[in-house]
Amino acid sequence: MRSDRDNYLTINWNNIENGMADQFKKVSNSRNRLYTKFDYNSIMIYGTKAFSKNGRNTMTPKQRGVRIMESHYKRNLSPLDVQTLNAMYRCNTNGNYNVRT
Repeated sequence: MRSDRDNYLTINWNNIENGMADQFKKVSNSRNRLYTKFDYNSIMIYGTKAFSKNGRNTMTPKQRGVRIMESHYKRNLSPLDVQTLNAMYRCNTNGNYNVRT
């Protein structure tokens, strides 16, 4: 959903199951807050064949040599996922929260 997604991924719309295209919508630039660079290893990114109607890739990385792991193999947050969550929730590196009221 990242607004900068198309810089990193090609969405193969013809391979997406009917009724599932909304899973590939992007957030507008004005509504998106990017805390880290794009992360091909993020737990939030579907696998390359997610919602495929024909077994072909629904997403293709634009960066050469990059392989996107299928979602069911992602067992942990990536380091950038953790960094993003820490920034979003204003966590210190020791795990304490900085709560703003």
